[in-house]
Amino acid sequence: METGKELEEEPWKKYLVYEQHTSKRKGVYIAEHTYYAHDEKHLNQVIHDHYTNPEKILWGWVKTNIFGHYVNNSLYEGETVDVKGWREIRPDEPARHRLRKRRYIACLKHFGFGGEHSIFYHSQMAYVLKAAGIDLDYEISDGFRETNVYAYGLLEEVYLYTEDFEDLVTDYQLTEQEKAILDKLAEAMPRKDGTIWFPLNCPENIRALTEGGKTPEEVRDYMRKHTRAAKNGRWLTPEENRKLADSVFEFVMRVVSLPTFRRVEVKHGKVKDFTDTPTPAQMGKQERQAS
Repeated sequence: METGKELEEEPWKKYLVYEQHTSKRKGVYIAEHTYYAHDEKHLNQVIHDHYTNPEKILWGWVKTNIFGHYVNNSLYEGETVDVKGWREIRPDEPARHRLRKRRYIACLKHFGFGGEHSIFYHSQMAYVLKAAGIDLDYEISDGFRETNVYAYGLLEEVYLYTEDFEDLVTDYQLTEQEKAILDKLAEAMPRKDGTIWFPLNCPENIRALTEGGKTPEEVRDYMRKHTRAAKNGRWLTPEENRKLADSVFEFVMRVVSLPTFRRVEVKHGKVKDFTDTPTPAQMGKQERQAS
C-alpha cells in the first residue's frame, strides 16, 4: 500500500462517481459524488474508507452532495452502496460549465422565469431544454423518485449563484435557432392568468413516449386520470383537471414533435410504467385505509 508521503507527491484528479444506495429508510436511489484522488487505484481506497473508516481519509477527500443535503460519512441503518462506475472530470470542464450556466439562465430569461425555483424544477427544465435541442452540458440521471430526473451540476450552480438564477443575470446571447426553439416551446406552454408556466413531470411523459413504447393516447389518458391540482385554495373540478392535463399533454407533444428533438440519455434511468400507478383518488383511499 502506498504511503501518505508517496501519494502526496502525485497530482490530484477529480472523479465523478455513480453510486446506487439501498436502504430500508429510502429504498433504492442513485447518488453522484465528487471524489478527489490520485488515480483509480487510490480512488477505490478513498471510496472504501469514506464508507467504512472515515478517519483513514488522510490523503484523499470527498464532496458528498445529494440534492443539496451534505451528509456525513455514516450510512443509514442497513444501507448498502454499490459503485456503478466513474469518470474523470476533465480540466477544461469549469469553462464549459460557466458557458452552460450562462446559456441556461438565458433560456429562463427568454421565458421570463425568474425568482426562486426548486432543484426539481431546474432539473426538469434542463431535461426538456436538452430534449428540445438546446445544447446544455448537464448530465441527466435518476432522481430520488423512480421517474424523476436530476441534472448533475445544476444543483451546485443554483446554490452558489442563487442571485444569478433568481434575477436572471447572464451575458449569453441566444442564437436565432435557440430563440426559435424557445418560442415554439412557449407557444405550447400552459397559461395561468395569461402568463406561461412550466409544467413539472414532463420528463416522465416524454420518456414514456420516446423510450417506453407508450402511444400518445395512452399518455394523455394517464395524465387525465392522474392530474389533480388546486388553485386559489380550492381543488379543481374534474373538468378543470382534464383541461389542465390536456394543456400539459399538448406541451409534451410539442417537445417531441420539434425537428430539433433528441432523446436525452438518463444515466441509471428507469422509464415509467403506467400500469401500476394509483390515481389520486386511489392514493387517498389507500391513505384512509392505512390510518
